[in-house]
Amino acid sequence: MPQGGVLSPILSNIYLHSFDVFLGEHIDKLEEKGIPVSLSNPEYKILHTKISNKRQTIKRTKDLVLKGELLKEVLELEKKRAKVPSTVTNSETYQLWYVRYADDFVIGVRGTHGQAKKIWELMKEFIEMKLKLEINVEKSLITNAKESRAKFLGACIKCYMSRTHDAPVRTRMYKGIKRDVRVTSYRTIILAPIEAITKKLAEQGMCKIVNFAKRDIIPLRKSA
Repeated sequence: MPQGGVLSPILSNIYLHSFDVFLGEHIDKLEEKGIPVSLSNPEYKILHTKISNKRQTIKRTKDLVLKGELLKEVLELEKKRAKVPSTVTNSETYQLWYVRYADDFVIGVRGTHGQAKKIWELMKEFIEMKLKLEINVEKSLITNAKESRAKFLGACIKCYMSRTHDAPVRTRMYKGIKRDVRVTSYRTIILAPIEAITKKLAEQGMCKIVNFAKRDIIPLRKSA
């Protein structure tokens, strides 16, 4: 098929259906096992227990000096706890998400780099051996979305975290009691490739990039 032909995506959907089924069955098997992907972090538990014990002591004691000292210790421990994840990844399993658009697809893995590499090998073997297709090695990468951006259909996927690296706290009702709990710091966002777009505009003489990091970009007149 010629590049950009209208029939090309339809033929891709027909031919790659077996690949969709292959990954779908793999995802179903993982869900059937029912093994938790996250485990409690022992380091977080220790800090949490220390804070809880000191708070109980603060409630019981009538010594104001001791109360002040304990409160300072609690605040320091809470700062440490805020930097420690409450859960750690279970190396025995992982979670998988899969999205395909014509012959482009992205696989999301919640797990370790080794597990992501295992999925990569399974996917590569199926596409090359079963479907007799070639993978574009330059575009096919294992990316840590917390550290860099994964490109898909011209957009950038990234796990965003607040600049302060502090997990936001929300008040939740638990057994009729109000409690302050931490919620996850990371959320997945989709970004436009602004730098790439700006560079293309600069190549076409529509702007001049002085310093992209500081967003120092001068628009130019295009009289043609």
